[in-house]
Amino acid sequence: PYTTLFRSTGEEPYSIAMLLSRMIPDLKSWNITILGTDINRRFLQKAAKGVYGDWSFRTTPASVQAKYFERKNGNLEVLPYLKEMVTFSCLNLAEDAYPSLSNDTNAMDMILCRNVLMYFANQQAKNVIANLRRCLVDGGWLIVSPSETSQLLFSQFQTVSFPEATRSEEHTSELQS
Repeated sequence: PYTTLFRSTGEEPYSIAMLLSRMIPDLKSWNITILGTDINRRFLQKAAKGVYGDWSFRTTPASVQAKYFERKNGNLEVLPYLKEMVTFSCLNLAEDAYPSLSNDTNAMDMILCRNVLMYFANQQAKNVIANLRRCLVDGGWLIVSPSETSQLLFSQFQTVSFPEATRSEEHTSELQS
């Protein structure tokens, strides 16, 4: 199983589902679960619907919109096969018990926790990181934003750097294939 944890209104988990659908030719033979979490239940309801206005796509090529969304009532809705890969759950990283079978936060392969830890005091951030670490399978990945990395907070993790990583944009014509 491939599992990830997100905090958002759905854009990030669905984007990962889209990426995986492009990268894995035999996607249906994989057991992929993408878990999106947030403390805000309204955000989770919006995320589960997978419906977004044009503002959410202001920098998204039309070819990507056409490939992964269906236009309904003036909005764009995530296609059903992508929605099936993503589930949403309420999770308070500061207070809730995790890892747990009850909130699907156990045995995760990867956790993307971006721009969240900066809102916690140092000790609380350490507690959150310790809980996230216990959510991971052996060899699992915890990925945080560069501004949140700290040797003091992540001493239990092996830091892996990708010094030659660069951001590249594909040409719209390549996205249509």
